[in-house]
Amino acid sequence: MTSQTRQNPVQQLQQLLSKMERLDYYQILGVNADADEADIRKAFYARSRKYHPDRYNYVTDAAFRELVTRVFKQISEAYNMLKDPALRKFYDQALAEDRAANLRMRPQDAQEKAQKKEYDGGSGPGAKYYKLAKQAFVARDMTSARNNIKLALTMEPGNEHFQALQQDIEARS
Repeated sequence: MTSQTRQNPVQQLQQLLSKMERLDYYQILGVNADADEADIRKAFYARSRKYHPDRYNYVTDAAFRELVTRVFKQISEAYNMLKDPALRKFYDQALAEDRAANLRMRPQDAQEKAQKKEYDGGSGPGAKYYKLAKQAFVARDMTSARNNIKLALTMEPGNEHFQALQQDIEARS
């Protein structure tokens, strides 16, 4: 008999919730970061069928029902973030910048943050390379990101935004 079968349903849900706290939204839904909208929707519905609170309306254990609701909220939150291309893009950028700080982000918070003007590299001679470095960083292409930020800094060595991105790139490499 495995430890999984010895656990009661409440313990299993508590363990699942504990695990979910360390996962990003892609991992919660069980899809790759390059999954298309159809795959994300399919994964959400599969998990919804298993963890939707209405499925357990016959259960009288209040702790179990509360935990199922919390699991479903995590799944719904992940879906709501990833189904919207603009929010998903913002979430991917936030994860690339600081994964630990941005695993959980309510869609409303992401919309507010995305609306705030992000530094775009300005209009100086290094702007083009800064933008390319930023794109490569988000795409996790650290070699390209490193090369482009070096070019940007060659043209504008005192630019604080360029220096900050270089530090982020080096930290990730």
